[in-house]
Amino acid sequence: MKNIVRRTFLYVCLMIALIAGSAAIPEAHAQRIIRVDARATGESSGISWTDAFTDLGAALQTAQERDEIWVAAGVYKPVVPANPPDVSDPEHNATFRVENGIAVFGGFNGSELLREDRDFENNTTVLSGDLLGNDNDVIDVNEPTRSDNTWRIVKMGDIDLGPVDATTVLDGFTITGGNANPPALNPNNAGAGLNILGAQNEFSTPTIRNIRFEANSAIFGGGLGCVFAAPILENVDFINNSAAKDGGGMSTFVCGPELRNVRFRGNVAGDFGGGLINNRGRSLLFEVSFIGNTAGYGGGIYNLDSPSFFSNTFFASNEAMESGGGMHNENSRVDIVNTIFSGNRVVGPSIRGGGGMYNHLEVPYLTNVVFYGNTASNDGGAIFNNTSDPIIVNSILWGNSSPGPNQEIANAGTQGSTPLIGASIIEGGLPPGSDNAGLNLDSDPFFMDPGGADNIPGTLDDDFRVFPGSPAIDAGNNAWLLGDLMDVDEDGDFDETGPMDFARNVRIHNGGGGGFTVDIGAYEFGAPPVAVTIEEKDFADLPVIPVFVDAYPNPFTEYVTLRYELPLAGRVVLKVYDMLGREIVTIMDNILPAGIHTARFSAPDLASGMYIFRLDMAGTIVTKKMMRVA
Repeated sequence: MKNIVRRTFLYVCLMIALIAGSAAIPEAHAQRIIRVDARATGESSGISWTDAFTDLGAALQTAQERDEIWVAAGVYKPVVPANPPDVSDPEHNATFRVENGIAVFGGFNGSELLREDRDFENNTTVLSGDLLGNDNDVIDVNEPTRSDNTWRIVKMGDIDLGPVDATTVLDGFTITGGNANPPALNPNNAGAGLNILGAQNEFSTPTIRNIRFEANSAIFGGGLGCVFAAPILENVDFINNSAAKDGGGMSTFVCGPELRNVRFRGNVAGDFGGGLINNRGRSLLFEVSFIGNTAGYGGGIYNLDSPSFFSNTFFASNEAMESGGGMHNENSRVDIVNTIFSGNRVVGPSIRGGGGMYNHLEVPYLTNVVFYGNTASNDGGAIFNNTSDPIIVNSILWGNSSPGPNQEIANAGTQGSTPLIGASIIEGGLPPGSDNAGLNLDSDPFFMDPGGADNIPGTLDDDFRVFPGSPAIDAGNNAWLLGDLMDVDEDGDFDETGPMDFARNVRIHNGGGGGFTVDIGAYEFGAPPVAVTIEEKDFADLPVIPVFVDAYPNPFTEYVTLRYELPLAGRVVLKVYDMLGREIVTIMDNILPAGIHTARFSAPDLASGMYIFRLDMAGTIVTKKMMRVA
């Protein structure tokens, strides 16, 4: 009750601030709720469930910025009537276009008065590209029964219409049956389920939640394709999608998505990235799993020129023909924390390997990572380094295999490879060509049950916690931990050390080994759960200061302009951080009056990648992610 009262107080204060400043805000379109129900028999106006639109496309055409569209359970197709006798190119090209500022929610039963009353898990709402309803189980762009499907089911952003921002929402749908295989020279070959497009000077940044992409096929990005975009994906599944070339589940190009609680399972790519390809962007992944995906290179994921961050991720039973059963990193500085690679494999006769991971160029950073039961047909059962010098700390490599002499780590390349390894457990000891940073062990880590009840590594019942007395307990090095780059405990503090382990337990805990020293591996022995989140905090002492921040252009090249509106006078600290939590520069540290302010940040020498702009006023912290493109 106390928290409810305080949150109500916060809401009232925010509304008072908004009303007080309303004179300076141009009049906007009043928000409407537009209802869609394929079973409705009324006037098709959308003003009630009785008079709901029966066609989602018609509802989208009437929607304006700030409108919400509520869609009842059923199957909706971009072409009406849904089963035309012949499918022409205009019908192939038909799509559900979600324009800027429109939020589309599925999962209603057709009677709800409040959005929170919907049940998207039981009221299945399907957006289908199978126009004739004749698809079989072969999920391939060249499958004849898919030749009459729509190319892209949903589209957000456009070169002509402009990008979409974070108020553009797609939430609560199953998206299936897209087949992005248009004639030659047609650009509609990426993102059969959902295509997100922005511009070089302004990215599209929509919010994608509670979505299941299943049985879509494309040339690139069977389920989702994004170009010049930075979407947020929360609670999303990519299941059994395929791509003839790259990104069976999802493909990106100059794209910086943030993925939280996302699952890639059973996706297939002909070339790169069975689950996901990151191509010249930066992705942030937290609690993302890659299970049973397949590709030529990078069965789970392929990172190309993409310095990305992975936390609490799981790679299991992914398969590559050439290299990187779980992950292939090509010229990509990736940071990987609290992650498990289990049962991944490279099966082809390639001279490459890396059942768990393949690294070419750049310097990946791995801390508290477990490799177990990964296999390669050539060398490097766990990791193959080709002219790459990764840093591997606080990690366990045990029980991996390959026909070559290096069961765990193989170091090769025209210029050689020299990984730096510290505070890690490696079966057989340090591999040849590695640098010893100290505290390394060659002792059984005593996993609880690495094969699980089915005795097969790479399945969901595997248990990589350790028994009491394991040499991994309190044996790591705290100095090698990374910062809380994604604010996983939602306390607004990006500067603290990553606070949780793979199971969301406290990361540094005294497990009986003699001090508060991090454990080796993905789990922290005996640690309690991380209990404090922003929703559970006591709001009594927090200031009520709504602060608006915007930045443009995004992405930026040489400079970026930040605009922020302060409701009160006070001290403002505005800083820039990289994605490792390192401070780049302090832009502003001064007492400012209330009102609108701007600051210009010039960065001609800054490396390409994602950066965090952080404004702090009297304890109110607002962050904004920005991408620098050289």
